Amino acid sequence: MKNKKKKGFTLIELLAVIVVLSIIALITTPIIFNVIENAKIKSIEKSCYGVIDAVRTKYAEGLLNLNKITTGDVNELTVAGEKPIAGTWTIYNSKDSVEKGIKIEGVKFASMKDYVCTNVNSDGTINSNVTCTKENDVSSESILKEKLLGTNDSNVVTSGDGLYSKTTSTGTTYYFKGAVENNYVKFADKVWRIVRINEDGTIRLITQDNVISSQKFNSAYNTYDKMYYTNSEIKTAVENWYKTNISDKGFDEKVVNGNYFCEQAKVVYNTNYTAGSATVATKDNYTPSFDCTTDGNGKGVVSGKVGLITIDEVLFAGGVIGSSSNFYLKNGSAYCMMSPAGFYTYNDYARAWGVVSAGRIGDFHVASNYGVRPVINLSADTLVTGSGTSSDPYVVKS
Repeated sequence: MKNKKKKGFTLIELLAVIVVLSIIALITTPIIFNVIENAKIKSIEKSCYGVIDAVRTKYAEGLLNLNKITTGDVNELTVAGEKPIAGTWTIYNSKDSVEKGIKIEGVKFASMKDYVCTNVNSDGTINSNVTCTKENDVSSESILKEKLLGTNDSNVVTSGDGLYSKTTSTGTTYYFKGAVENNYVKFADKVWRIVRINEDGTIRLITQDNVISSQKFNSAYNTYDKMYYTNSEIKTAVENWYKTNISDKGFDEKVVNGNYFCEQAKVVYNTNYTAGSATVATKDNYTPSFDCTTDGNGKGVVSGKVGLITIDEVLFAGGVIGSSSNFYLKNGSAYCMMSPAGFYTYNDYARAWGVVSAGRIGDFHVASNYGVRPVINLSADTLVTGSGTSSDPYVVKS
């Protein structure tokens, strides 16, 4: 009996098939990935339009309850059963506003946490369309301090709006002044503004918005010592906010602890104000300084991870005592500082410094309700992506 010859593929034929399949895979794989990527982007864009609708609903509900809310965090909203994990929204509807509409910025969802969405153009205006992009790769990260200063301090200016330098008793600090638009930071699911680079290279931030809308500096007010931050109720409120929003959410390791805050009594409005045993100047003969020393009441440096901005920092940023100013620390709301403003002898009220909605620096009764913008300091080696604008803020990498 003859043996039947078995039919099959030769090695060469098998190799040829593998090569053809490899070529097909090489051609189709990018196409498939692009289809998946586009589907992801379309899905999250749809969710972001849902965010805008949710903001409209929240605003309408607020009006019904006589509570006009025009800004907030998107993580307070629910869209298709899911809460966004990051991002902010702002409604512009004032008759004095150049544009009207709802801005959403830095919006992210847990299901697609690598994507970030906004409807803000590069010039800060509102776009009718939402744009979602995948966040920058690690390879594009750089140290925040280096991005701010530029090569050989090339970003430092001597006039106009921008980043300035100032020599202090402990080194050189770099501070932002004027109506700057390139000092936005996204950290701990909040939008912040960079105040300055401290003398040790750490980065000082203040929240863009009032994270506490109404808070008394102190309920007690009829002695001069109630003008100090370490004697205040607002200090407790600030530290509680920090615990809830920074420590408890795992962002604490990025924030440095140390002697970064100052409550020294330095300046009062006029001669009708006293300051205990502290030697102070009046607003008309005061020269601001970043230096902090112990005053005649034994108050000066305050150590910690969170505090408030000082009157010196606001003055260097472009604020003016008694006059309105258009500078980056003006956010359309009134908020308080941690700097004491003296004791008003006319009615025995302790006073503290603050900024009102028009951007004017003023002193206020410590029992008044003002907004709160916490201040923190990030480590000198903080890595970020982004360009620092409102639509593309520096994003602190975890």
